[in-house]
Parts: sequence; structure tokens; C-alpha cells
Amino acid sequence: MMRRCELPARDLRLLDPLFVYPSTVLGCERAIIVNLEQIRCIITADEVLLLNSFNSYVFQYAAELQRRLLQGAEGDELPFEFRALELALEAASSFLDAQLHLWVQELVP
Repeated sequence: MMRRCELPARDLRLLDPLFVYPSTVLGCERAIIVNLEQIRCIITADEVLLLNSFNSYVFQYAAELQRRLLQGAEGDELPFEFRALELALEAASSFLDAQLHLWVQELVP
């Protein structure tokens, strides 16, 4: 991955599940490294490399990205990287919202 995306190893540590890092979006010269709750990926100009693709939130992210790319390819002026990042932020927000609703249900008898 380091050679493919031309990223230094220290930047890829953000994606390592053994390390605990706060949510991070790191813009590099040729890629964006995303560590947002369940979504951990590397976004380049023409692809998204997903980690933990068996996680349901990650699978939903991938499916929604494919749907949006097929549906909005004609009129969308944003570059691919920004569309992928926007969806990652939406997915992380949805995950946090779902967690909040679970906690509220536990607190309210």
C-alpha cells in the first residue's frame, strides 16, 4: 500500500486497529487517509482502499459509494476524492447517531 499510494509508513499507522487514534482525516500529496469511527480507508484520485470491509458500516459505505458514483456521475462537479470523503463523513455521523440513540434508550426507562 505504501508504494501504491506513495504514503509513508508513519501515516499508515492511523489505520492500524492496534493503535488508538482519535478520528482523523489526513490529506497527503496523492491520497487522503481517513480514520473515522468504523470507516478506515485510503482515498486516492480514482479509488478507495477500505480496511475491515466485512464490517457492516464499511460494507454500507462501499455500497452507497458505488450507488452514488453510478447515479451522479453526469452532473456532479466534485472530484472523486471529495465525493468519497463526503460519504465517509456521512457514514461516521450515522454511526455516531445510532450509538447516541442506543445510549439514550438505555438511560430512559
